[in-house]
Amino acid sequence: MGWLNGNKKKMEKWKNFATFSLALALFFVLEYFHEWANNFTINLHFCSHTYCMIFSVIFFGFTFFAWQKKKSYLNMALVVLVVGIVLMNMTYCVNGDIFFTDQFSILKTNESILVPIPPCMETDDGKDFITFGSIRSGADVDDLCMGTDKLRERYCDTELTYTSVDISCSARYGVLWYCTEGECREGEADADEDEEEEGEEVSETTLILCSDGIDNDLDGLIDCYDTDCYIICGDFDYSCQHISPYPTCGGTCPIGEECIAYYVYDGTPDGGWCECMPSGNTACGDSFPTCGGWCLNGEICVADNFGCYCEFDYIGDCTESDEGNYPLINGDCIDTIGGRYVDYCWQDKFQTTLYEYYCLGGECVPLEYNCADFGLSCVDVWDSGSYCGTGEL
Repeated sequence: MGWLNGNKKKMEKWKNFATFSLALALFFVLEYFHEWANNFTINLHFCSHTYCMIFSVIFFGFTFFAWQKKKSYLNMALVVLVVGIVLMNMTYCVNGDIFFTDQFSILKTNESILVPIPPCMETDDGKDFITFGSIRSGADVDDLCMGTDKLRERYCDTELTYTSVDISCSARYGVLWYCTEGECREGEADADEDEEEEGEEVSETTLILCSDGIDNDLDGLIDCYDTDCYIICGDFDYSCQHISPYPTCGGTCPIGEECIAYYVYDGTPDGGWCECMPSGNTACGDSFPTCGGWCLNGEICVADNFGCYCEFDYIGDCTESDEGNYPLINGDCIDTIGGRYVDYCWQDKFQTTLYEYYCLGGECVPLEYNCADFGLSCVDVWDSGSYCGTGEL
């Protein structure tokens, strides 16, 4: 009797395993589950469905051998599944090709990570989901598409750290939006529909996309200014870059403003970005030789041998709460446009460095001090400024 019960349990074990393997094989091979499985915090499918199909073949194989051998391979299957999920979250796709990332922070979202060379700098405008960007300052990590609809957006959350957030492009902007090349983009409408159907689709699209900064129904009004949208409209974070990148600059701006190339560093388009300028003004870069064009508040249009560009207006006051360039007192520095920079400690495997901010030409400029040179350590006081003293980091 005990022998029969043992055989029965053994048979139930391999049958349960075969059912488990078959369910996983179908889960990975059916494209119906693909987008759904990649909208969680942890991806449960590869970004490319082709690789999901390959992964499903493995579990079809487990099903076959379990049925043929009347044996369970549960431990082996669980190892394959765990390894697969790790690989799913360490790969990303660009134009259908899959890549392994060397950016180990890809598994981390909503977690602040220190940049190697502060302050934190990025190439797009913060949480700009419709413009590809990168975190610089020694981190060199990019915005990534974690699937055809899922964007991982990296942005600076403090002067010293960056973080990331995952969004669904279609959920945020509308069903016609998808993720590609590290940004959300709007898809193209079906060109085969007749004019009546196209009119109906524009109306439907307008109801969906009333927070995208685009005149969807071509009536000269956008978002909350458009009476067709006022019920479900919302604020749109204008990037002025998501249609044509700098220096062509054909992006969207609020009503009464236009998108222009904003020259900085020198009078050439080598450095700068796209910016929304009040209509009726002349951009600084287009105002040569007088160089009296428009710049952002706190900046002034100046000239060099190449043309006109915007730089900080150093006429304003720069203030410090400590004694300027003096590492033994904690403090902060406020520049001409109100930016606040706090003295801080930075530690690596070689030494602990104090970054001491002081005023220079209207800007707050950091100097590096190794407190050990004074026989002291760097005392970290986060909000009121760090200094070289006798305390501990």
